Amino acid sequence: LRSAVAPLLGRRLQGVWGHIIDIFAIVAIIAAIATTMSFGVQGIAAGLTQLTDTAGSLRIELLGLALCTTCATMAVLGRVGVGVKWLSNTGTALFFAMLVVFAASSGSDLLIRLGLPAAAAYFVELPRLAVMAPQGGGAVWQTEWSVFYWTWWLAFAPFASLFVARISRGRTVREFIAGVVLAPTGLCIAWFASAGSAAFGIEMAEFLPHLGAMPPAEQLFATLSALGGDVMGTLLGWAALTLIILLTSATFACGILAITTIAAAGCDRAKPAKHVVLWASVTALIIASLLIAGGTAAVRDIMVISALPMSVLL
Repeated sequence: LRSAVAPLLGRRLQGVWGHIIDIFAIVAIIAAIATTMSFGVQGIAAGLTQLTDTAGSLRIELLGLALCTTCATMAVLGRVGVGVKWLSNTGTALFFAMLVVFAASSGSDLLIRLGLPAAAAYFVELPRLAVMAPQGGGAVWQTEWSVFYWTWWLAFAPFASLFVARISRGRTVREFIAGVVLAPTGLCIAWFASAGSAAFGIEMAEFLPHLGAMPPAEQLFATLSALGGDVMGTLLGWAALTLIILLTSATFACGILAITTIAAAGCDRAKPAKHVVLWASVTALIIASLLIAGGTAAVRDIMVISALPMSVLL
């Protein structure tokens, strides 16, 4: 990552300053992955709790963390690119299948009345919301969500930039913009519009009148259960749980690749297995420690602090 600031520091990047920049980048990536993993294992724990009718606990979250760590490590240790690609492609296929289910369940009428206006409002309000400085209760919201997401992506910057650069090699600028900027934004809007419309439909029909009051990690599985009934709802719940495991593991695997690449001074060759296992284990232990110490709140605070050096570098 030190090469990004080469025009400013020149040959000094070969010494201590270059090492400091890479260390900051690795710390930021670990913090970003920890945040993603903490939300992922919360979803896994919520799914397992509902689908197996067991009481939720920290032990289940740690079990989900161990499962994702194992999947990510095995994917990275496999033949270069195959394991991570399989996780990503399988998760993407399952994502589209779930998207079709939500879109079909919400119905065209509800999707048009709720989803499309919400998507339009996003583009209209985005410039104002990006620079707003609210007071009172609005300031609390902005601190806990807007600033949190800004710093989250600042922490993700080293990982995302390396990953995007690798998969974009040989592509045109038009393909890059379409694949990195437009397509992900469109898919996120489609998911939120479809899933949100389906959830609103269930709540308005009073199948689950208190859906909005449930913890966020439980809302997805409660919605699927209400949509599909006993048998189909259970199948959809297991599909959603598998999707969360796949996407969380794929994110972790890509993060491990980015960390080992930065630690190896940008070398693209296959990394030694002991390095992959070491970084995966260290990252998992850090996440587990934060979950035990204070849950997602502790992970979020650490992530915000770790993103500060990256904001200066950017």
